[in-house]
Amino acid sequence: MKKLGLVLFAFLAMSVCTMAQNENRERTPRMNREQMVKSMTENHAKRLNLNAEQTAKMQVLNDSLMSNMMSGFGQRQGGTSYRDMSQEERDAMRKEREAKMNAAREKYNKGVKAILTEEQYKEFEKMQKETPLFGQRGQRGQGGN
Repeated sequence: MKKLGLVLFAFLAMSVCTMAQNENRERTPRMNREQMVKSMTENHAKRLNLNAEQTAKMQVLNDSLMSNMMSGFGQRQGGTSYRDMSQEERDAMRKEREAKMNAAREKYNKGVKAILTEEQYKEFEKMQKETPLFGQRGQRGQGGN
């Protein structure tokens, strides 16, 4: 009985320590659209060695991309809760979202290609493989699929 009490006490002590650590950890605030655009553009300018004109054009293109992503994705028809949807409705919504993302990605890549030199665009493609753009399937895990 004493051993069980000791084990429970140890578990309780570890739980309290873990909770205290989580409370002390600073949470990083989410970025808004403007901050995301600025961060993306700065990253592109740095990694791709963009000049001022290219950076300005990438800023506009990144802003357009983020604006489209935030306005069009995640909206449900008729205000139906995702939980209240049937599996068929969820699948249809997912396919529609994937089609929108693919179209947005193609449009974005065409815009980027028009702005960059050949060498810069090759580096941009390498960057995309390292960190796939919004839902692009690739090196990231697929949840066991």
